[in-house]
Amino acid sequence: MKEKMTRIAGMAVALGLMVLGAACGNQAAATTMKLAGTEGETFVRDEEKELEPVADMNLYSGYLLGTEQEGYLWIDLDSVKLAKMDENSRIGIRKSGKELEIELDAGSLFFQVTEPLEEDETMYIRNSNMVVGIRGTCGWVEAPDEEHLRVYILEGVVECSITDPDTKEVIASQEVAAGQWAQAVWKDGKGEIALEQFTEEGIPDFVRTELEKDPKLQEKISEVLAPVQQDDADGEGSGDGTAEDAPGQEEPEGEQAVGVIRTDKASLEFVNGNAPGGVIVTLRDGLYGAVDLEGEEIVPNSYSSYLRTPNDQGQFALGDGENATVFDRQGNVLLEVQELICMGISENAVTYGHMNEAGKPEVCCYDIAEGRQTARIELEQRYELIGYGYGIGITSLQDGEFLYSDADDLNMHRIRKDGTIVWTDEEQEARLQEIWVEEMRAEGAAIEVTEEGAYATFSSNGSAGTSIFGYDPGCPVQSARDGYIVGTPWLEASLLRIHDLNAGESIQLDMYSLEGDPVDCIYDFWPQSYYDCGQWYINRGTSLVLRGSAYDGTEEQMDFLIDFSRAQTDASGDVTNEQELVLAKYPYIKLAGDGYYTASDGEAWFYLDEQGNRVDSPEWADCSGFYQGYALVLEKDGMAYLVDRDFDKATEGYPADSVSQAGGMFCIAKGDEQTFLYMGLQETPEGD
Repeated sequence: MKEKMTRIAGMAVALGLMVLGAACGNQAAATTMKLAGTEGETFVRDEEKELEPVADMNLYSGYLLGTEQEGYLWIDLDSVKLAKMDENSRIGIRKSGKELEIELDAGSLFFQVTEPLEEDETMYIRNSNMVVGIRGTCGWVEAPDEEHLRVYILEGVVECSITDPDTKEVIASQEVAAGQWAQAVWKDGKGEIALEQFTEEGIPDFVRTELEKDPKLQEKISEVLAPVQQDDADGEGSGDGTAEDAPGQEEPEGEQAVGVIRTDKASLEFVNGNAPGGVIVTLRDGLYGAVDLEGEEIVPNSYSSYLRTPNDQGQFALGDGENATVFDRQGNVLLEVQELICMGISENAVTYGHMNEAGKPEVCCYDIAEGRQTARIELEQRYELIGYGYGIGITSLQDGEFLYSDADDLNMHRIRKDGTIVWTDEEQEARLQEIWVEEMRAEGAAIEVTEEGAYATFSSNGSAGTSIFGYDPGCPVQSARDGYIVGTPWLEASLLRIHDLNAGESIQLDMYSLEGDPVDCIYDFWPQSYYDCGQWYINRGTSLVLRGSAYDGTEEQMDFLIDFSRAQTDASGDVTNEQELVLAKYPYIKLAGDGYYTASDGEAWFYLDEQGNRVDSPEWADCSGFYQGYALVLEKDGMAYLVDRDFDKATEGYPADSVSQAGGMFCIAKGDEQTFLYMGLQETPEGD
């Protein structure tokens, strides 16, 4: 299972989970705590100011530690590694005598203690009334929302319990052994703990990298988890799929429980959703709103436009024409933007371009956690794109930075959340202009270089003309991925510019040059996007899918899976071997963030591997892309199933006309009935 990025946003005080590890061995005193190391963007703050994170620095009571996206932080208890913070995590430290406590405010935490504490010493990982008591065990903790907490045990045995916050009475408890995970649920004054098994595929990447440092422990864990995988393959613990179809109801089938929520499209249509975020955007009578995973309305259907898919924090945006409203997972209004041009939402921040009250275009960043605007960049407005108004393209926040381009100055800008400029492509533009000038002079042209750019005039052999240097970085319509940002040029639809953010260079692809027999009638290309862990992307590594539409107004199309790492370029960065980039060409190809590509030849649906080769698997009437290790397929008999990467069925069948992936969820359509599926154990509501 692909690792999910999880966050904990202020857990309710009613939920308490205690995990006490049983172990034996040499004793280690819980007297000091140190920062063992960091990776990526992290921070350490004392009660007054922010400190520079350095290895071996002592950590004291009152300190706050945090990581941003792709940032990690390790903590040592004396010389024994205690914990590793996952990306986008926040903790606070409390210490009194021999009692040490880590308050987990957001994110996920891996723990490994090989030398247990003495009997009079304690170490806890806490969030509100949830407590993990550390003595000598190994595992990780994650909290998807305010009502659920999950504990995964790799080594040792722990005892989980839920305590009523008013009476302090333990109302539920469960022993969890290695190879098992428990989910505690507290809602409406009631608590329960569900126990499941998990396999090695369920270990997230930030934990897996730590296990790889200890081959003996890794081997031991593999031995423990391997029988669990075999049991699941034999079907033990699988449900029969006959439970009633209440909104948000779990169906404990296959290796994981599958959440199910249904609706009648004739009255309320599900448009897009995100299970970790706990939000589904809906459509009723042409207006958009939102529900939670239990089908309860959180935003009424009163908005004319759907702007941003719910992210992993459940933050999303709807609009009423030119204006936009950003909501949290409970439907509370976080931000209202007037005269919106573009928007991105991630990392608890909103990036957007809009027209301000003075009628000027500007680019902004709003920090949701701090409740304030952290960046505001007013742009020049020398002209407008004809028929389009003022053009701005912007990405969501990633690692505390975002990118934007606008149709006025035609440059790409990389900006920190506080508005600091990290990088622009002006140096690259200058290099390309210099190359262009030399080429024009070699052809005998007279060159003029002005503030607006360079142009050349010709007058030879009785002909005259003018050529203008044009550099267009493109509009960054989706987020950067794997060090690349794909720009769709403002002024020329047939071109695509791919920026290597690490090298500070780019290549330009003439998409029409991909055409060849029998496809010679395509006039419009557009890169296809896909959803992965709260973000939308265009590329995966150096691969992307370009959709070409027919020039004659028909619905004919041809999709091209290309690998731009194969590109050969001239001095100007223009690709000269476009057709050699093509890995596969079908009427339909869908790039996905996890697993294979979806494809169709017009007769059947199937999957392609990363090299564009057709995978040896059954043919289907329809299928979705893979997400978190699973895909939704529709067999020719009209039954849909979730399957894993080996194409083994993970659920019972669902009658279906078509299947698709809707954001971070799967969608089954059957007549007017619509069913959303999502991986992960969810609470079963009473009554339905």
